[in-house]
Amino acid sequence: MSLESRLTEALHQTDDYQPSIDLFARLSRSIEEDQEHRRRIRRGSAAVVVGLGIVATFLIAIAHHDPDGVLVLPKWSMQVVVFALLTSCLLVFGPAIRRLGQPYLADVFHMSPATGERFSRLLDIAYYLFFGGGILSSLDLTEAGSLVPATESLRFGVEQVALFLTVLGLAHVGNLLLLPIVGLLFASVTRRARRRLAGSEAPPISERARKTDRLAMAIVLTAVLLGIGGGLLVIALVVMGM
Repeated sequence: MSLESRLTEALHQTDDYQPSIDLFARLSRSIEEDQEHRRRIRRGSAAVVVGLGIVATFLIAIAHHDPDGVLVLPKWSMQVVVFALLTSCLLVFGPAIRRLGQPYLADVFHMSPATGERFSRLLDIAYYLFFGGGILSSLDLTEAGSLVPATESLRFGVEQVALFLTVLGLAHVGNLLLLPIVGLLFASVTRRARRRLAGSEAPPISERARKTDRLAMAIVLTAVLLGIGGGLLVIALVVMGM
């Protein structure tokens, strides 16, 4: 068979080639996820623009000049705006943090993915309770009907939003630092429980596992000692105050 015939036959065989179904499915899913991400960004951007437009329209409609010519706002109006902004942040950041944090939780609770999922749901509940309560407690409704200069009212509103975002960021930084410790303790407890269930059939424990268990024990003892020391300090302060 000539070289030309061989090349022709080889090229004809490629017509029967079928791409990997798994690869095609992954590629299709990746494209769909990318398209959904773009749609989510567009919807979010449009919602932000519309929301800011509504807030600006509301403030312009409420504002007026006092006899001295100073632009003033009712105190309650800025609190309504702050409440709307903070609630929007709460509802937007919650799902985003959960979605982006799933791989991190999966790594932390790799020994039991189901426990990681339950822990994630509990974190969601704690997130909404903590920051929802923080939003309500940050509102200042004293003398809500009084008139406040617009610049002062805006400054106070910006400070409330900035404080909320700062606390939100610090809380999640602390969460990122604390979760590995929780995962370490969980892995140590789970490994010990599985070894007890296996009994004499349990494989020899590795040196790495021994170090992990010692570190987990040291963390627990440190936490207990700090708790006892803090309790004694509080009792001492109460006794001295009496």
